[in-house]
Amino acid sequence: MVKFSRRLRAEFGQALPLALGVSVALMMTITTVVEYTSSNSRWSSYSRANVSAYSLAEAGMNDARSVLWKALNPRDGTSVPQTTVTLDGGTATFSGVYDDPTSTWTLTSTGSVRNPNGTANRAVTRTINSKVRVSTASISGADDVIWNYLYTDAPTGTCMNLANNSVISTPLYVRGDLCMGNNSSITGGVTTVLQVGGSLTIGNGGTTVGTAANKVNQVKVGLGCTGGNPNPHPCTTADKVYATNYSSTTSGLTKPPIDLATWYQNSYPGPKHNCGTGSFPGGFDTDTLQNNSRGAVNLTPASAYDCRVLDGMGNIIGRISWTPGNPKGTLTVNGTMFFDGPISYSGSAVYSGRATIYSSGTISFGIGATLCGVAACDTTWDSTSNLLVLVSGSNAQSPSCAFTLGNNSVFQGATMMGGDYCENNNAGTWGAVIAHQLFISNNAINHYVPFGTLLPGQPAAGGTATTLVNESDSYVAG
Repeated sequence: MVKFSRRLRAEFGQALPLALGVSVALMMTITTVVEYTSSNSRWSSYSRANVSAYSLAEAGMNDARSVLWKALNPRDGTSVPQTTVTLDGGTATFSGVYDDPTSTWTLTSTGSVRNPNGTANRAVTRTINSKVRVSTASISGADDVIWNYLYTDAPTGTCMNLANNSVISTPLYVRGDLCMGNNSSITGGVTTVLQVGGSLTIGNGGTTVGTAANKVNQVKVGLGCTGGNPNPHPCTTADKVYATNYSSTTSGLTKPPIDLATWYQNSYPGPKHNCGTGSFPGGFDTDTLQNNSRGAVNLTPASAYDCRVLDGMGNIIGRISWTPGNPKGTLTVNGTMFFDGPISYSGSAVYSGRATIYSSGTISFGIGATLCGVAACDTTWDSTSNLLVLVSGSNAQSPSCAFTLGNNSVFQGATMMGGDYCENNNAGTWGAVIAHQLFISNNAINHYVPFGTLLPGQPAAGGTATTLVNESDSYVAG
């Protein structure tokens, strides 16, 4: 009995520590479960707050864009000031920073909600950034069909003269009078249209508008043909005017405005937006005024260059580059560019790309100069792939010229000028010409090239407008 009592006391002494250990382990397990459950609850609350903060940031970004879109001048860097708005569940603070060289806004919006876990001074926030580029675009109008013509804006009483042996195979619109000299001709075809607001005078020899076998599609002459009885009179085949359709009512096309001030400010590259990478020899201007102050611009110098302007995402929005070659180098163009001085071109080059180039002064091609969309300067040129529009801001009139094609020179593209256009002996133009008056000399040949969508910066009947473009892939959340 004594031995059993001692044995029982010994086992009791061992059970107590064991029971205490089990109790402690159980308490630790319960504590862990409680902590885990509380942690999950806190994280769930924080996650919901995080989603709410992001939603508020998005709302703030929408407000920032709304403010920018309603700005009187979206190029004004104060257009999107820092603003905090109170929304359901929290606040949103937005602002914008404008980068003038690339005309790009960086908009920032931060959503903020109360921390659900009670952490003092530590609200839950989410931030969103996005970029918006400001651009200037041409506005198309009904009169933009003018870019399918050779067009002279001189009024009635002023004669456009076609000299000996010159050949026109492009739709021709003469606001005033047309005087055709010996052996000059307007070729027939379904794409050929002749419109003369005043009178049409046809000289001796082989001078003709179309032929009996190949008629001009439409002939519209407001005051009729001169000579004969009565004088003037409606044009007929007796006047050597062969057409499928005759009319005395012209389309009333008018010359689009040349907006030098706008494109001086908004060209890429240009006086206000220089090359982001690379450079152009001599730059685009010599001062900060649009005053034709720069010396003669050489687009194809002896050495190569590559001038690019990039947007906020690194995309090219404007480029002009030159790679010399033999027999012809390559001029690469993209966008709208402006030179505050005359352009004097004397090279031989093939251009690649689609662009509008402005000169505040005159543009001239030297003797034998060629600038074409294909090396052969022939009918294989595809204007939908490569198209260059040259705009001369000069108002020079005869005996001076705002745009000159020297003897034997060739240009494939479209041209427009404030003053007169002079195409000398054996020169050739493929595309539209819009001028005050056209002077086309002996043996000059003009080819028809149908014109499609206006290029950025190209003078348009509707003028220009400032637009805002959201940069793709620029919406970044933090």
